[in-house]
Amino acid sequence: LPGRRAQAWRHQPSFRRPRHFHEEPELNIVLRGSGLLSVGEHRVSVARGDVLLFQPAQDHELLEASSDLELYA
Repeated sequence: LPGRRAQAWRHQPSFRRPRHFHEEPELNIVLRGSGLLSVGEHRVSVARGDVLLFQPAQDHELLEASSDLELYA
């Protein structure tokens, strides 16, 4: 959001986003469940306890998510 220094977002299946990137870095934390992300040309499996850092302009997309995925970005 304009004028904000940081923003927290909780994954919700109804708001899935297509492949995208940001001007700022993004940190993802998986608290429960599992998923599959596409990061650049790579696919990365994630599960509880994983932390991912996307660099500015790093394209990414959540491809698959378990029904209990609890992920914060």
